[in-house]
Amino acid sequence: MPLSLAELRAACETKTKMRCDGYPRAMFVHQVFEAEREVSLGFKKGKGGYFEQADFEDVLGEWGADEPAGAEEDASAPSAAEDEELVVADRTQAQLDGAGFWHDCRNQHSSADAAMMELLDNVADEHPTRCAIEVRARAGTATCVALRNDVRDRAASVLDALSLMRSEKRGPGALIGENGVGLKAAAAKLGGGAVVLTARRAAQSFVIRRGARRETVGEGAAVLEVGVLAESLQRAGRPPVIPIAVFAARSLDGVGRAWAAAVRDSPPAAKTAEACGGIVDVEAACRSLAASILDEDTLAPRRATHASAFEVVLFDTFEAAPTVARKLGEILRGETYLDRAFVATIADGVGERGEEIEPYDLVRSLVEPARERVEVGRDRYVTVVVGFSTVSKHADAASPLLVYTKGRLVERHDDWRLALNLRQHLKRDFRKEYALGLTVVIIDDAGCLRQTHTKQRIVDDVAFEVAKGGAATFAAEYFVAVQNSA
Repeated sequence: MPLSLAELRAACETKTKMRCDGYPRAMFVHQVFEAEREVSLGFKKGKGGYFEQADFEDVLGEWGADEPAGAEEDASAPSAAEDEELVVADRTQAQLDGAGFWHDCRNQHSSADAAMMELLDNVADEHPTRCAIEVRARAGTATCVALRNDVRDRAASVLDALSLMRSEKRGPGALIGENGVGLKAAAAKLGGGAVVLTARRAAQSFVIRRGARRETVGEGAAVLEVGVLAESLQRAGRPPVIPIAVFAARSLDGVGRAWAAAVRDSPPAAKTAEACGGIVDVEAACRSLAASILDEDTLAPRRATHASAFEVVLFDTFEAAPTVARKLGEILRGETYLDRAFVATIADGVGERGEEIEPYDLVRSLVEPARERVEVGRDRYVTVVVGFSTVSKHADAASPLLVYTKGRLVERHDDWRLALNLRQHLKRDFRKEYALGLTVVIIDDAGCLRQTHTKQRIVDDVAFEVAKGGAATFAAEYFVAVQNSA
């Protein structure tokens, strides 16, 4: 029979030698983690030695007098030599520290704006029809910020989104967020964490395994996933804790019952529910998310091409929730994405309808744009687009250089003539008014130009210099042609 919590705590306090499953010698309980139902075990009574995590059930009882003689040397009074002994152990798997993981995530981005851009990159990668950003109420007077979007031609999954250092966006045709760190790093940079939810219609039957229990989910059911990224769950000396729960319902009315059953039968689901407490009403949030893409009566997708949805709820943000929502809107209004085909709504107050932001196409905003392919390496090309902008700008920023990789702005320079060293290409000086108002765009659709992992700067100096040289030459030729035709 498993030991009780009180017995485990007593063994920890009294440093009693314990029998533990999988260990041929006595172990000492050094710490008890009630919420996770885990203990930290070590073979020494005092400090030092090798520590491992184990489940409550792995601690079988006190190491008794009936144990084989000589099976365990007395560690209750370690000698001076033992205290000085350095013990290491072989292992095949890397160990990851939860507190260190969160610290690393928080320091990935140079600014909060860069982290917000990461969240919007994930939205853009999903090719949605709509993205809704809104401030929501949570327990008490606190608020949070939610980003919701539908997903084209794939099944959104929290299990995939919250995997560490892994991304299905790599390889041929790779998307913006290909490094597997964006969502985690953004949530940590912006505040205390995020609750992540997905909803979809099951395209085929599958099985959800919860310990020894197996639940068969039939084709056509609403499949819901919930995960929590939270600083409060991470502990020094223990692996990262990112609880995720998967459940399914045959109707939207049955979402609440299905969630309650998952929490009852699954410790990870119970942990997820506990972590969501005071932040998100899981039943209401999942039902609302599913209803945004599925017919409430038949659960058929409202759009065949967009049969799943994704939602991120940021909580305990360092900046006020309305401020975060407004900044996300400002990023979407600007030149951040070369061709943003989806409509966005921004509601910076609880219960507000929000402002609608129409789709944006940078090239279409230019007057008589011209294109040129520039080779930057063997079978590696970028596209240069030049044209006069129809958007009124301050004179100091009226002639920008914009560099896009996979459709997302990576570098912006207020004056392309300086950024591209136009004087060197022309072999002469030019007046300040030369080519004023001309916009130069370098488009790297294929990812030929390497960039920092947070996509804030191009680091491929050789290829980038070639691209800039080609852009400068083409822009100068374009301006001369425009002048001659005037």
